[in-house]
Formats: sequence, C-alpha cells, structure tokens
Amino acid sequence: MGSLLQVLFDALSLGSLYALGALGIALIFGVMRLVNFAHGDVIAACIFALLWPSVDAVALIFAGNLPWYLLIPFVLAIGAALSVASEVVVFRRFRRANPATMMIASFALGFVIRLIGEADVEETPAGPRLLQRVRPCLVAKGHPLSAV
Repeated sequence: MGSLLQVLFDALSLGSLYALGALGIALIFGVMRLVNFAHGDVIAACIFALLWPSVDAVALIFAGNLPWYLLIPFVLAIGAALSVASEVVVFRRFRRANPATMMIASFALGFVIRLIGEADVEETPAGPRLLQRVRPCLVAKGHPLSAV
C-alpha cells in the first residue's frame, strides 16, 4: 500500500510539473504570439540552479547554505533574470520578423542555454571541469570527496 501511495505521489508531482510547463508555454504564446521552444531549457536551468547549491561539494562555495525560504526566491529570480535577458537580447530584435524567424531564434536560444549549462560538467582528461574547480575547496575543508 505504501508503494502505491508513493507511485501516486510521484505521478502527481511529475504531472503538476508538466502542467506548469504547459501553462507557461500557453501564457507566453498568448502574450507574445511566440512558441518559445527554449521555455523547457529555462525550466531546466532553474531546476539545476535549485539542485546545484544543494550538492555538498558545491555548497561550500555557492548558496548551498541558504535556508529554503531564501533559496526558492533565489531560484525564481534566476529564472526571471534568464527570461528577461532572453527577451532583451534575442526576442526583442525579432519582434516584427515573421514567425519562422522567431521560432528559429527560440530554438537557437535553447541550444545556447544547454551549451552554457553543459560547459561546467564537460569531461576532460583530469575529470569533470566542475570538479576541478571545486577540488581545492574540498581539500582545504578536509571533505571526503576531495579524493575523487
């Protein structure tokens, strides 16, 4: 019975995330008349911004020590800043262009967001680039992950 409740809770949680994403896409289309294919990438960037400070290795150098009531507005501010920056830098230039140009610009923005997100976790011969940056902090604190 407990397993069934867990599956039900997980399904409702995932379904609510899908509904929230669909609502955001519908709202953007209704206001801007733009099918923003980068919307999912903005959501993913916000989720990674929420998860990234909670990793023990990164919490030493970033916002991981923030309490939840400060971390959630921090993540929302990151999402809002990313959305406003994409409007100012990308979409405002193409406001009077045809819809195909706007669609291509939203695809390109999605690729750029993904490339920026993957830049810190790219594999190098010495290991992931993010771990190379964090390792000196771990060694200084005597953290168990310093040997990784």
